Amino acid sequence: MHMIPTQLIPRSIRLALVIAALTSVDPLQAEEFSYRNLTSARMKLDKHFDFEANADSYMQAFRYDIYKAYRNDEFQFRRKLSETVGMMKEAAEQFSLDAEMTLNVRLTLGNYNFAKQDFPIIEMNGSNYWYKNCPYHRGNLPSSYSVHLTNKTLIRSIPMSERNAEAFIAARKTSYGSVNRSIEGVIRFKILKLRGEKNEFDVEVQSARFFADEARTRVLHSVVKKDESKAKKSEVVFAQD
Repeated sequence: MHMIPTQLIPRSIRLALVIAALTSVDPLQAEEFSYRNLTSARMKLDKHFDFEANADSYMQAFRYDIYKAYRNDEFQFRRKLSETVGMMKEAAEQFSLDAEMTLNVRLTLGNYNFAKQDFPIIEMNGSNYWYKNCPYHRGNLPSSYSVHLTNKTLIRSIPMSERNAEAFIAARKTSYGSVNRSIEGVIRFKILKLRGEKNEFDVEVQSARFFADEARTRVLHSVVKKDESKAKKSEVVFAQD
């Protein structure tokens, strides 16, 4: 294979390649927060899951074109159901509970806590949960799945000095006096277990990053579960000396 000397590659392209390499994620270790992946997790965790009884619903949710094409021919449809059962069992077997799911969120900051020098995140200080709906809900599969964070204390607030906090609020204040307190976040979690209901999961946050802008270029705070006492932190500086 003919290799192009690095020095002949434009600097902008080299930089883009480096960024891509640093931000790429091993597909075996990262899963989309989707109804399909949550269904695979449910089939993996539920030891009494009835694949045959749920094959019709699974086909409607994830193979709807096949379902429409064969549903009126009971002979062909029976074969497609059997085929779907095989796909379901394979999906359950291949799903890794060690993989992290990525949850993109928009959150709301509460009033600044002067004693703790942080902004509480409203959604992390209550019983909030996140969910995914079924694209085509029919039959036995649930209409949605929900995930409940078991270690929300890890991400309950955004630490910030009083000076930066005041500048942050001032920068988000409109001419009418209202303040935009929304922030963007990316939370990575692992599924721990099914809750009492078959459509609910207990999950554990592994890491999180919160951003000051919708483009997610200015990091307000980042934290990693592995060592909460040494959580990585960074602030966007809004005021200068």
